[in-house]
Amino acid sequence: MDMIYTRLLNISAIVLVFVFAPAFVRAAPGDMDGDGLLDRYELMIGSNPELKDSDGDKWPDRGEVFAGYDPSDATGAKLEESLLKRDTDNDGLADYLEANINTDYQNEDSDGDGYADGVEIAHGFSPLDPGPKHYGKRIEVSKDRQTLSYFVGPHHINSFLVSTGLWGTDTPEGEFEVEKKIDSHLYQGSDYYYPNTKYNLRFKFHERGSYYIHGAYWHNNFGKRMSHGCVNVSYRDMEHLYAWADMSTPVSIH
Repeated sequence: MDMIYTRLLNISAIVLVFVFAPAFVRAAPGDMDGDGLLDRYELMIGSNPELKDSDGDKWPDRGEVFAGYDPSDATGAKLEESLLKRDTDNDGLADYLEANINTDYQNEDSDGDGYADGVEIAHGFSPLDPGPKHYGKRIEVSKDRQTLSYFVGPHHINSFLVSTGLWGTDTPEGEFEVEKKIDSHLYQGSDYYYPNTKYNLRFKFHERGSYYIHGAYWHNNFGKRMSHGCVNVSYRDMEHLYAWADMSTPVSIH
């Protein structure tokens, strides 16, 4: 898997690229507590730039972030999950997603056009362009990388690992669109039965079994082919995608 997808799929990798400084700059300006995390990024992830151990759990902030944990939460919460829940400016767009898009997580209206960043992303407009242009939405699935990415125009919203179809029950390739949204759905066949499956986006109808991008609660092997043709997504990742996607949103699978 290439570096760009590694960064997008793991918040700790993003932090490593943009936050961590080598040991020789630990006391550099912009790092008040000398822990190797720049102050502006400590503020972004919620840790205290004046303390090396923000949550008092005896683990230094730097070490927690390296391991993928939230340095401001002593309960052992994962940093990515915390940032997906945190919305510092209450604009309807999680801090994690704001970091991906490069909007200002402390300003609800990054481009100053009178519309909150989250509202613009939800409706296919750019939160970094004050003009009225409608950029539209799209979903892209890579079967080689086993990833799904979604975008508003040029803005990458998020990427994560998925599970497409096994060889013999492969996920179809091509250009599709969201045909139907179903909150809860039953998937069953000769060797599987998955009732009450949440967050279902149908992208290709077939009378003997349609194809969906949907949440999957029965495995956690995302990044490997697992399905009977659908695109399996963790509930955590699928919840936001399902709410964001509209009918007729383009879906590209290759």
